[in-house]
Amino acid sequence: MRSLSRSYQIAAIGALVHLAGLGVVIYVMRSVSLDSPGDSFAAGLFAGFVLVAGLFSLLGLAEAALLAIHEVVVPLATWPRRFLQGGVVFGVLSSLAIAFSMGLTHFTADWANGNPLALRITSVLFGAWILLAAAGVLCSLLGVVANAAVAVHARL
Repeated sequence: MRSLSRSYQIAAIGALVHLAGLGVVIYVMRSVSLDSPGDSFAAGLFAGFVLVAGLFSLLGLAEAALLAIHEVVVPLATWPRRFLQGGVVFGVLSSLAIAFSMGLTHFTADWANGNPLALRITSVLFGAWILLAAAGVLCSLLGVVANAAVAVHARL
């Protein structure tokens, strides 16, 4: 398979997964009740957490668009393409981790409430989300910098 078509496939799958992640964020935000008398702080904290997850889904969409646009506008060398593809893949994995974690805590609230296994699973998924999102952003930035370095080197 040509690496150009693989980049388009990775970008398309990444965009679809991040759009699904945004859908989960919107669904969860619509179901959060901020007007409850006793737990408004916890509901607000959870809503803030969900908004951050939505922000990272938007950032993942931008990574996928960046990969597709770079393939169209500028012919990428091997390493910049690998970095940009890696950024999108890490972003997809982070979006899946946080969507699964939110789904686990939101849709199975009776099982997750006070269950130590559920707490461990959501903690691991939360940590994976943070690490994978950071790795995705770092890889995408390295891809852009490596592409600029290749372009500068080619002009010299």
